[in-house]
Amino acid sequence: MKKGLKKWLFPVLDLLWLTFIYSNSLKNKASSAAQSKPLQDLIKPPLEAVGIKNDTDRIAELIVRKGAHIAEFFLLTVLSALALRAWGVSQKKSLWISAVFSVIAATIDEIIQIYSNRGAALGDVLVDSIGVFLGVTLLLLVYKKKNKK
Repeated sequence: MKKGLKKWLFPVLDLLWLTFIYSNSLKNKASSAAQSKPLQDLIKPPLEAVGIKNDTDRIAELIVRKGAHIAEFFLLTVLSALALRAWGVSQKKSLWISAVFSVIAATIDEIIQIYSNRGAALGDVLVDSIGVFLGVTLLLLVYKKKNKK
């Protein structure tokens, strides 16, 4: 990919992804629950197959909703780091900045949920931070492998 294209593509993708995250937070409880319900229904049979019979609805909801938090902030962190790298920021600095940016974005995400009557949860910021950690870890591994060549 051409360097000039990367300079604009990754920041735009990062901004679009952040907009997607925040738009989900603006949904009310019922709308948010309805959005994740099909995936919850999909994972209930495997849960039951491995012997989880009691409260599969609650467990499936927990897996889907917290998994979505992790995935959203994993991708936000990766896109942010790639955007910074495209603009010439060092590997180390891009990881730190993208991690801090993503945790701040997660905090803002929870504040937005106050206004959609879903409430803010510090625990969700911690779950989002797992996604941030995984994103940074993946990039560290990629950078390490790339730097060996």
